[in-house]
Amino acid sequence: MRLILYCVFMMSLFIPGCTSERQENKFINESSDFRIDYADGFKVTHQDSIKWVEVVRPYQGVVSGHRYLLVKHGVEIPAHDKETLVIRIPIENLVCTSTTHIPLLDYLEETDKLIGFPTTEYISSTKMRQRIDAGNVVDLGVDKGMNLEKLIELSPTLVMGYSMSADIGQFKKIMEVGIPVIINSEYLERHPLGRAEWIKFMALFFDQETKADSIFRVIENEYNSVKESVNTIAQNPP
Repeated sequence: MRLILYCVFMMSLFIPGCTSERQENKFINESSDFRIDYADGFKVTHQDSIKWVEVVRPYQGVVSGHRYLLVKHGVEIPAHDKETLVIRIPIENLVCTSTTHIPLLDYLEETDKLIGFPTTEYISSTKMRQRIDAGNVVDLGVDKGMNLEKLIELSPTLVMGYSMSADIGQFKKIMEVGIPVIINSEYLERHPLGRAEWIKFMALFFDQETKADSIFRVIENEYNSVKESVNTIAQNPP
């Protein structure tokens, strides 16, 4: 039921401006069945215990992406350029900055990995509210103006952020104190299922791609079912 409601919500937001349908074989890994069918905002290449990830459009108007190298603990880090951020996986915990990141953690059963969030009162997830009420998620203040001292004290494995423009001054400050920042730009996806497919992006950091793919297939099927019902009603009004 939660997935169905999620699909209906996604449709209400995006169907009017929806572009293409499923984009077959848009991106397939070199060495696994992990694939991206709708989202065009990120790319992934698996190579043994290493994942090369690129967020193609980190924010509006940008002409170059952000690259991340995800390496399992105990595995040697391969050669990479200085612009590529290295993250050891699976991560221990994280700070998120958008409420749209919360359902992804819930679906992946990684709710307990969130340890900080700006303005926690905006979070409606029942599971996450329980953690907030128990004092397990620290309120970091206002989005785009997080309390840096609290963040440093928390010392998360990474911060998953988003930005509406190339003005990422706050994230640069966070990076300067040694906390990695990963940009999640799901909001730029043109197709509702493209946006939902970012659950696979979140899953990369927990080494949970198989689970994410299974969850996404359920969302995809329910979305298409609801969409078909809506189209039927529209074509055959009472």
